[in-house]
Amino acid sequence: MHMPTMSSIVKEETIQENNEIDCKNVMVNNTNNNNEILPSNINNTNDESNNNTNNTKKKKKYKGKPKWYNKRQGKGRCSKAQKLAYKEIFPEISIQKKYGEVIDFEDEFHNPNNNHTCILDIGFGMGDSLINIGKLNKDKNILGCEIHRPGLANACLKVREFNLTNVKLYGGDAYKLLTRHIAEEAKVFAQICIFFPDPWKQDVDRRIVRDETIEIINKHMIAGGDLYIATDIADYVTYIEATMEKFIANNTFKGGRCERVDFRPITKYEQIAMDEGREVVDFHYVKLI
Repeated sequence: MHMPTMSSIVKEETIQENNEIDCKNVMVNNTNNNNEILPSNINNTNDESNNNTNNTKKKKKYKGKPKWYNKRQGKGRCSKAQKLAYKEIFPEISIQKKYGEVIDFEDEFHNPNNNHTCILDIGFGMGDSLINIGKLNKDKNILGCEIHRPGLANACLKVREFNLTNVKLYGGDAYKLLTRHIAEEAKVFAQICIFFPDPWKQDVDRRIVRDETIEIINKHMIAGGDLYIATDIADYVTYIEATMEKFIANNTFKGGRCERVDFRPITKYEQIAMDEGREVVDFHYVKLI
């Protein structure tokens, strides 16, 4: 689920910018009438260098990760309770795999009553839809995928609060989950939810609802499986319809726009969208073959 713009509720940290502004102010205050920098500014220059070094270290917190990953981690701060939940609960209820390792759903969920199929919630944000789906389907396996750390931590707290033993979390990119950790010919998803995905307005090729991703979803979804999508971005509505029309044309999926499904609660983000006059559009598609 993308965060508001699914897209930022909280602005990125501007520590470096503030340091630069402070530096400029110091230089102005430490100049004489001839616009010469006075000696006292030498120490400030050293301080600036130290500050920049500290900022560089902060930026490298998630070493080896792409810039967009780092930005997403920086768009929210975990509360003390969330930090503790991420540290103590996340390892217990998460599915963590190395590159290329596939998920054994039977081993992960220990639930033999549903043919080891799974409901996948992609980009669940702060976990509202994920937790609601988990509470309504305690006899089914639920896997939530989210990259935003505060969202993962909040979901951990809710999973523990409602004792949802049927819910597991994957902390990472959905595309990597689908391409690296699902067995090649596995048909494991009975339902997939993509609520308010990031619209990637500057790079539409990164949208989760695109030809390539739907092909992968089609490969791993059981016949009769349900694909639910919701967005408040008008351009994305058109994009989704154009993408899915190709799969409807070749009889892979059927469906289209629908009313809001009752298991999808109205989140804080959605309420903001509606208050600002943006239309929320829901889609429901069923896999045919």
